[in-house]
This record gives sequence, C-alpha cells and structure tokens, in this order.
Amino acid sequence: MFEQAYHTEIPRYLEEWGLSGAVTTHLSESIDGKSKAELLNIAIPLHDLGKFTMRTLETKDDGQASQSFKKHEADSGRIVREPEFITMMKSEYGLTDAQIEYIARCAELHFELGVVRNEAKKTDIGYTIAFATSDQFHDTAKEIMQKYPDFALEVGLEFLADNLAKTDIRIPASTDDEVEQFAGQGEDEIEKRQLNPKLINAVKQMPTNIAIAREYLKIWKERT
Repeated sequence: MFEQAYHTEIPRYLEEWGLSGAVTTHLSESIDGKSKAELLNIAIPLHDLGKFTMRTLETKDDGQASQSFKKHEADSGRIVREPEFITMMKSEYGLTDAQIEYIARCAELHFELGVVRNEAKKTDIGYTIAFATSDQFHDTAKEIMQKYPDFALEVGLEFLADNLAKTDIRIPASTDDEVEQFAGQGEDEIEKRQLNPKLINAVKQMPTNIAIAREYLKIWKERT
C-alpha cells in the first residue's frame, strides 16, 4: 500500500501543489551511478523492517492488549546496515556502500515528521488541518530540515506515503469543520466493506496528514 500510494497518489498531489519539478530534480541526483529515485524505490519495501524486531504487546487501562512498534524506524535502518544484509544487497543488487547507506537513512527517517503529531496534541490547536499552517508547525518543519538537510525531501515524501497507505478511504475535507461534516461518508464506507469501525480514526486524520505533508513540502521547496 505504501508503494502504491507513492507511485500513484503522491505524483498527483505533487502536481497539484506545484512541486513536481523540484522533487524530480532532487530525486534525479546520483549516488554512485544510481539516482535517488531508484534507491528510494528500494527503500520503500524495507522501511518497516524494524516492526519485526521491535513489536511488543502493551496492556491498556481497560485490559485490552495492543501492539506497539516504538522506535521501529531506527531498527529498520540498523537492519539494513547489518553485515549480512549489506553483503546480500551488494551481491544480488550490485549496490555500493554509499547507496546502501542512503537506503538505510531513508528507512530510519521515514517517520521523522510523525513526531509532529505528538507535539501538536500538546497545543491548543491540536493535530488539525489548522495546525499545518501554524507558526509552530513551520518552525518544527524547518528544524527537521536543518537536522537532516540531505534527507529533508525524503522525510516528507515517506511521511505522506506512509499515511496514505493506512487506508484507501478518502473524505473530501479541506478544513477541520469539513472533516466532521464528511466523517459520516467514511463510516458508511467502512460499514459497507465490513471493516474495523476503528478505521474511522485514520480516515478522519487523513486530511490533516495530507495538509501537514503539503505545507512541509512547500517549505522544503522554498528552502532549496
């Protein structure tokens, strides 16, 4: 689903947001003869490897057990850097050390923008579409870009693809009021497909995730 979102939905969003050219230019940059676009395609199916090693069960206050994958992204990068994994990548795919390191970095940074969600929940605005245009988000986005200047774009693209992959149900909301207004459509679709009712949370959060990615990527373009 991540790969599907990356190759189908994201190009449409980038075109709509006027970012296609800048993104294409950046991803055409070469690392030992392979473009970043080619290497990012390799990183996509590897980005959640750490979920196999970091999965734990947590018991909530109501006694229900839930899965947790805390810090799985860091472990995804660690696994890609394992000597046996590097040997396999070199022998089967002919990749160089620099190319493998780029893949590892993409894997371990794919959730970096997700930390914004926790910060937003501490504010009066909360994790909302309105938060995406706030000064606080813009400051946080710039901090991420300063921390990872060579991977600032990849952080944004992977965040968007990762969230789009959670569900293919979309509601036509561009404001927080519209999220509530169209939530019923999402609930109807979930019921129609006989999916887990809890999926409505991901459906309602999707417009905010898209808005966060849009603002982040626009800031990235302004800084390049």
